[in-house]
Amino acid sequence: MSQFRYSQIEQQLVDALPEIRPAAEFYWQTEGAPGENSLPYVFFQELFADYIEVLLWLPSSPRRDELLRRAFAVSDQMFDSADKEVRELVAIGLFEGRDPAWLKRAKPFVGRRAAAWLRASHDCWRDCSAANDEIVPKILDGYHVRTVIARQLQLPEEQVPGETYATGRLPDTPLQSRGGV
Repeated sequence: MSQFRYSQIEQQLVDALPEIRPAAEFYWQTEGAPGENSLPYVFFQELFADYIEVLLWLPSSPRRDELLRRAFAVSDQMFDSADKEVRELVAIGLFEGRDPAWLKRAKPFVGRRAAAWLRASHDCWRDCSAANDEIVPKILDGYHVRTVIARQLQLPEEQVPGETYATGRLPDTPLQSRGGV
């Protein structure tokens, strides 16, 4: 992966995680193409961070865990970016303000750079084992992230945590046939 840049983060995230492309394309159709839409942090928080959150609250499975490993590996690479805005984006947009239950579920997947930031910034990072992570938080999906995850995990969408409020729907083409995944 090339060096992450704030001005290119939307496309770079999709290049690194092609499985999110259908949701990203919906986002771009709704909000405008990269560089023409609202700021990259909206894409990051409402698509990428939501993708991770929805996956975290699903039961563990080999495919779900692999998707989380890939997504957290990308977030770790972002901490290594020379672009300060990218480092701030991942710190604030993905990790800052997370409750202990989220941290408990994320802990097995977080890379060393993100873990270092969390150790320095989050009091409960060292021991969040007592957190009650059985209660699924309210997750609102504005860009069909849940549909993308349902297709990736071959689950009925009703079994995917959250609530989709996006209008329209994604094309019926299964993600697996799009290549790159």
